[in-house]
Amino acid sequence: MFSLINKKIKPSILNKNALFFYIPLFISLLISISISKVPDQTIIYSSIFIIAAIFSTTFIKEFLFGPKAWILTILAIAISAIYSNYKFIAFPHRVSGFQLDPNIYSALIYSAISLSILFVSNKQAKYSLILLFAITLAETNSRSGIGLFITLCLAVFILKRHLTKQTIKYFFHSFLIFISVYICIQFYTSYLSVNFTRESITSINDGSLGIRLLIWSDALKLIPEHIFFGSGYGLFFSLYPSVRSQEFSTEGSFVHNDYLQVLIEGGLVGLSIWVFLGLRCSFILYSLVVKKEDINKRENTILIPLTLLLISLLIHSFFNFIFYALPTCIITLLIWLFIEQKLNHKEITIHKHIMKYTKWSTAITLIIINIIISQVAILESKFKGNIFDKYKPSFLTIYQLLRTFNLDSYSINMFLVKQNYYHFITNKQIPKDVRKQLLNQSYNILLDLKNSYPRYPDILTWQAIYLLTKDRGLKNQAIARDLLKQVHQIHPGYINAYKVEFSIVKGSIEERLAFFCSMHNISYTWTNLMSLEEGLWFFETQKKISQSLNMPVLSQAYQTAYEFFPLKYNFLYSNKYWQAISLLEKSKSNCFEQI
Repeated sequence: MFSLINKKIKPSILNKNALFFYIPLFISLLISISISKVPDQTIIYSSIFIIAAIFSTTFIKEFLFGPKAWILTILAIAISAIYSNYKFIAFPHRVSGFQLDPNIYSALIYSAISLSILFVSNKQAKYSLILLFAITLAETNSRSGIGLFITLCLAVFILKRHLTKQTIKYFFHSFLIFISVYICIQFYTSYLSVNFTRESITSINDGSLGIRLLIWSDALKLIPEHIFFGSGYGLFFSLYPSVRSQEFSTEGSFVHNDYLQVLIEGGLVGLSIWVFLGLRCSFILYSLVVKKEDINKRENTILIPLTLLLISLLIHSFFNFIFYALPTCIITLLIWLFIEQKLNHKEITIHKHIMKYTKWSTAITLIIINIIISQVAILESKFKGNIFDKYKPSFLTIYQLLRTFNLDSYSINMFLVKQNYYHFITNKQIPKDVRKQLLNQSYNILLDLKNSYPRYPDILTWQAIYLLTKDRGLKNQAIARDLLKQVHQIHPGYINAYKVEFSIVKGSIEERLAFFCSMHNISYTWTNLMSLEEGLWFFETQKKISQSLNMPVLSQAYQTAYEFFPLKYNFLYSNKYWQAISLLEKSKSNCFEQI
């Protein structure tokens, strides 16, 4: 970063259209951080936009708009694609890279195909990259990504009179290569008896599209309260439980529609920025195709496909979270800046002193962002050392420090509440009066957090844990059950709540059966999202309860699911796992009749 600052950057880097995007973007992010109830979370999510914006504007002009930048970009994606293909050969499943969702990764891959066609000059290298990316795109098995790539190829063919024959030929060959590869992969996975085919959509309410419609329908209920400035970026996951009605197939972190999520989190101010980008891209395409901007044929044959690619990414963000993934956000802004610069619009000249201060303020901003993002991680790494091996009286002052500096962060407070419980409150070597004092302090913090975040599953669950730790009498058990019932309504797959509830389940058949059926109802949907530890606990607990209730069929199904849950993505064992899960799903409706 500092090496970039020390380079002499020409003052005329940004044109007026870029400023119309970037200035409102930074204003929107500042407003979002200032009004957010969880500013540390908002800063983390806002940093995606900030880093993408800074990355795409701080390269020196000759590097950003020369071929080297695009070659390096293609190379980075190619390395991830090679690794993804290696993983696919080991055990066929929907591949991804850069820790992205397969749908988001598919956007990166079809972008790489287009960039390879336009910027790789060597013919053999070009076809090798196209083949690699075509295979990877097929392996993502993303219907939105594949559909948009095919649409992009068709759009290029429709606008062929504006392009060179070479460009049309490469896009057409890419289309044929992809179709051939996709068919081969389907045959390959069928031969291995791997369930790789996505379910077909017979109506608008089926499959992933139906799930998205449910999320959108619920998310619309959040708009009136946050219409102008939004709730703060990154906070949809905390708002969604309050309006969640029928959809329980996702973790609930994203709307799967960037425009709707930006409207909720950034308000009309944030949404207007991305709407401007969409309208600007449409106008650019109109200018290139209809008005025929005064640029040479060679430039035109690059700019039209790039504009079509940019529009494809913006359309893709209507069904996924393209803006909220750093690699795709960077690619989107880089492509747009490249197009704007090539169109030779009037540039804004920035005074060299302003440019100097801007560079240093940018560096300081990045440092501050990184410090804030890492605050919890640093705190946690310190507390994971030997500090808990012995009782430290000084630890009691941490809460006072938090109050003094007004650090009432949700993440930090919840971390301290949990660490208090695991390392102090349950440690009988610490004097009882000290443990009681810590328990009361932690419980009061939970009550304060509950007032700010009334429907957070983690807070409600830990409130139940602390209540039961104070006193496991009937009154506290009844309050804890009510709290856990709220958690089940907010987040049916929140496994920690079930663990707490299981600790107070009595020996009667009716109570064990009620608990068994409440877990049985999520056995098909939520288990797919559970971690290894959570899934193993879930299936083992259900197996033991079903055995005690004399349910041999379900007991065997849970035993099979327990054995093969760690191997559910291994093509040699996945069928056995999903057969057991399917049996559990079929018996869900008549759970109480099993005994």
